[in-house]
Amino acid sequence: MADTTGRIIAHAERLYLAGGFGAVTMRSVAVKVGITATALYRHFSDRDDLIDALAERGFALFVKYLTKRRRGDPLRTIWNNYLDFALDHPRVYALIFLEQRRRPRRYPDDFARHASESFDVLHDVVRREMQAGRLADDNSLEVALGFWAQVHGLVVLQLAGRFSDVPTFRRVSGRALDRVLNGLRPRPSPPKRIAKERR
Repeated sequence: MADTTGRIIAHAERLYLAGGFGAVTMRSVAVKVGITATALYRHFSDRDDLIDALAERGFALFVKYLTKRRRGDPLRTIWNNYLDFALDHPRVYALIFLEQRRRPRRYPDDFARHASESFDVLHDVVRREMQAGRLADDNSLEVALGFWAQVHGLVVLQLAGRFSDVPTFRRVSGRALDRVLNGLRPRPSPPKRIAKERR
């Protein structure tokens, strides 16, 4: 049973990567797997259920990228790992972040209750950086969401062909990250003014 379920998801992924959402139907997947459509419904209640399973497979790959270790600033690591994933797997990125799905995780409740492993990776880094004093004390959930929105927006522009080439995208993204981090760093307290003594 588990082996058949895995084969179904694998074939659904191949159909999606080759032809997009429209290519993934219960009938087309069943044909690829070599089972009847009726048998497919024993594994997935409907197409949306299958698409959700396909998205979870994509998120698992995404988490592997996010957690790759690099030297240096951990938020810079997350950012660059995010870009690597989007550039290496643009169709999977589109599946998990751009396609309409029936049960997407929603802010704030799903993220606050740790329903998203990928968001937890980012959120944990943000919290640790705040605790270490390298980020200004703030609402860590909202800071993580804002950080994600910045890199996601740049990725969407790249996937839509809005950058002339990948090196330009990388350079602009790197400068954008510098600005994001500069905005999140703690600000030094202004010097206290010493009141002049009245004579």
